[in-house]
Amino acid sequence: MPKKSIFLVFFILTFFSSVMAQELSAPNFALKDLNNNAVTLSSFRGKQAVILFFWTTWCPYCRIEINKLSKRTQQLKEAGTEVLLINVAEKQKKVEEFLKKYTLTQKVLFDGDGTVSDLYGVSGLPTYFLIDKEGKLRYEGHYFPDAEYKQLSPK
Repeated sequence: MPKKSIFLVFFILTFFSSVMAQELSAPNFALKDLNNNAVTLSSFRGKQAVILFFWTTWCPYCRIEINKLSKRTQQLKEAGTEVLLINVAEKQKKVEEFLKKYTLTQKVLFDGDGTVSDLYGVSGLPTYFLIDKEGKLRYEGHYFPDAEYKQLSPK
C-alpha cells in the first residue's frame, strides 16, 4: 500500500474516532491515587472539563507527553481543567520511583488491573481523552488535544 494511502486511512480513522467520541458519555470509574484516596470521574461532572491521560513508566512517548503536560499545568489549572494521569497495570512503588524524576501536580491514579483502560478501549499508549463539563467525550487520541481543548476553553 503506498504511503499516501496509509496516511489517508490513518487520517480518516483518527478523524472519525474523534467525531464519534463527541456523541458519547464518558464512562464513570473509581481509582485510587498516590495517597490511596478514591477518585471518581463523576465527581467532576457539571464542574469542570477533565483530561484523562493513560500511560506507563516504560513508554518513551508517555514520558514526552508527561513533560508536555507538566509545562501546561498552570494554563490548564487557570482554565479550570482537571488532568488525571492514569497509570496502566503497574505497581504503585514502581510509579512512585518513576515520578521522583518529574515535578507533577496532577493527580496520579492507578489502574492496576487495566479495568479502566479496557473500559475506555485504550489500544496504545499514551492515550488522551478530553471530557467536557457535561461528561461527554470530546477527543480520544495519542497527542494532546489542542484544537478540541481550545473549543472548550473560555476565550
